[in-house]
Amino acid sequence: MKAIRNILALPPMENEAERQTTRVLQVILILFGFISLAYSILSSIADFQNWGRYVAQGGFLLFCMLVGLVYLHKGYVRLVAILEVLVIWLVFTAAAYTGGGVRSSGYFGYLVVLVVAGVVSGKRLDIMVVALLCAGMGYYLVYAEAKGILPSSRVPMTPFALWLDSLLYFAVISGLLFLTMSIVQNALQRLNRELSERQHADARLRGIFENSPDLILETNRTGTILLANRHTDVYEGKQVCQFVQPNDCKLVRETVAQAFETEKNITLELQARANDDSFQWNSVRVGPVLTGGKVTSLVVVVTNINRQKEAALQARRSAEQLAMLNEISRTVAELTELKTVLEIIRRQLEKLVEFDFYSVRVFNEETRTVTHLAVYESGRYWDEADTPLIPGTHAYRVFETGESILHLLNEEEIEQYRQTLYPRIGDYSHFTASLIFVPLKKHGRTIGALSVQRHEPNSYTREHLELVEAVAIQVAIAIENARLFESLQHELLERIRTEAVREKLIGELEQKNAELERFTYTVSHDLKSPLVTIKGFLGMLKKDMEQGREDRVQKDMERIAEAADKMGILLSELLELSRIGRIVNPPEEVDLGQLTREALETLDGRIQARNITVTVSPDLPTVYTDRNRMREVLENLIDNAAKHMGDQPNPLIEIGREQNETETIIHVRDNGIGIEPRFHAKIFGLFEKLSADSEGSGIGLAIVKRIIETYGGRIWVESDGLGKGSTFRFTLPDERPAQRQVSELKD
Repeated sequence: MKAIRNILALPPMENEAERQTTRVLQVILILFGFISLAYSILSSIADFQNWGRYVAQGGFLLFCMLVGLVYLHKGYVRLVAILEVLVIWLVFTAAAYTGGGVRSSGYFGYLVVLVVAGVVSGKRLDIMVVALLCAGMGYYLVYAEAKGILPSSRVPMTPFALWLDSLLYFAVISGLLFLTMSIVQNALQRLNRELSERQHADARLRGIFENSPDLILETNRTGTILLANRHTDVYEGKQVCQFVQPNDCKLVRETVAQAFETEKNITLELQARANDDSFQWNSVRVGPVLTGGKVTSLVVVVTNINRQKEAALQARRSAEQLAMLNEISRTVAELTELKTVLEIIRRQLEKLVEFDFYSVRVFNEETRTVTHLAVYESGRYWDEADTPLIPGTHAYRVFETGESILHLLNEEEIEQYRQTLYPRIGDYSHFTASLIFVPLKKHGRTIGALSVQRHEPNSYTREHLELVEAVAIQVAIAIENARLFESLQHELLERIRTEAVREKLIGELEQKNAELERFTYTVSHDLKSPLVTIKGFLGMLKKDMEQGREDRVQKDMERIAEAADKMGILLSELLELSRIGRIVNPPEEVDLGQLTREALETLDGRIQARNITVTVSPDLPTVYTDRNRMREVLENLIDNAAKHMGDQPNPLIEIGREQNETETIIHVRDNGIGIEPRFHAKIFGLFEKLSADSEGSGIGLAIVKRIIETYGGRIWVESDGLGKGSTFRFTLPDERPAQRQVSELKD
């Protein structure tokens, strides 16, 4: 039974019609299997003498039907149908050929063949071929009978046999007709069901089509709108290009052509005309409509994405604004040079807010003036002077109220602005039509204003104003940072100057302490020495007077006088040194050439005694200084050179002038004994003498150094060593530092 069920199981089919045909073919195979079996049994009973012939015919037919069932189970539906029709045709052909030709009942079995062919094939060509085959065989039977080649009927055609054959035919044809009617009825029911489902689906699709939030259109190859789900009077019969931007029309035509050629869906975004005649962003999906395997039209689904697009654009603008503000904040935090910061802020702001004019100004409350930190117009920087803060101007309103201004001028206001006499800044040939003024605030107080302006009317919105206000906060911070930095710089410089003065005072104090130590030593040594001499010779004088030795008394008194004179000189020079820097003589214009000649007259005795040649440069300058002190400097330097000539056979002293890039230098040069380099700085010390046997007290060069430095100059000595001579050089300021001299001398 399981094997029979497996054989009778139908193969899988793609659709209901094929399954129905296969089922009918299976029924016919089973039916003819039973008919062949019944035919063999009944015919053998009726004509027992020829039972072998009937069994052979029925067995052949039964075998073929069983084979057909097996191959039908394997899915060879078309092959089994052809085999079944062919086998039945052969059976009835054999029956007609052996049963008397066209007058036999087998010939009428061709009707069964035609019905079977019509039921199992359903193709007109197959039925026509079978009909021609049956008709051709009938003609052959007639021809064979006429020619006498048709065999005689072996079975006499009795009424009972004829009735039996016709009964079989009636049963077969009735069964086939019943199957055919069943197929037709099932097909009609299926069609009615499908039609109902399709109508229901069409109704649903129509409801979806008409109530879809998207605009759905059908267009042909030329872009003409054939169908629309709404506003049919607006769209149907119109060209798609009538509802898009003119520059998008070419893209629309190319998309339509591409969809027809490729038979693929295409999606694009473009601006289309809305019901209010505005152009809004839409997502457009174009898909082909296939009929008979060919694209006959296109379905266009238009989805409005204007809000999403605007949201995306707004999000992008917000991101750009945030990036710009971050860049400005970073710049303000990292840079302190205000001009550079304002330039970077201008470039960043220009990326998001278009302007023809840009200015940053600060207010001076005391003078009621405006200082322009940055002014740009017509693509260039304008260096503007301070202007008064004039009532009625936008800057004045911002200064008074501390509130932002967004002003879009109308034609009348623009014309009035052209005729105003207010001081203008920037490019005078252009006039503002749209402007934004935003206050710059510090701790709630308005310190200035940031302004952007355009020459085109209606260029700004509240969004632009809010963006400029955000930037203005950073500008105010930048200005405050710059002011704080400048204040700190001034404070730092003041501290540096104070520290320098302190270091200078400390150095001078250390120097004075060193001089005081040397002074103390000198007082305790050099002044003590004459006192010891005087005291010693007074004892000797008393002894010589008691002994009556008048010749020694005179010498003792001379020694006492020399010691007293030496002490007097030391005291005089110390007094002179102490007076430098405290006693002030009024400065005046002094001709150094004339002053040098006066000093040489004073020292003429020493110069003549030592046969010294002195040369004076004729271009010695005129300086603004203390005449007496400068003469003292020259006398000390010339006298010092004269005292240290040594054994020079041709002593020479040169007094001249040198000039470098910044100052004038006076020099006193000699060809005397010279000074070793290690003593160059030491000789300017108080009571410093390179040789104990040398003339002088060691105070002269210290006095010269004190005078030169008191008047803002400097002095130094140059010498290549012993026997090479020496050159003393000193400088004095070129300007007239009278007030500074007085201040320093009083200190």
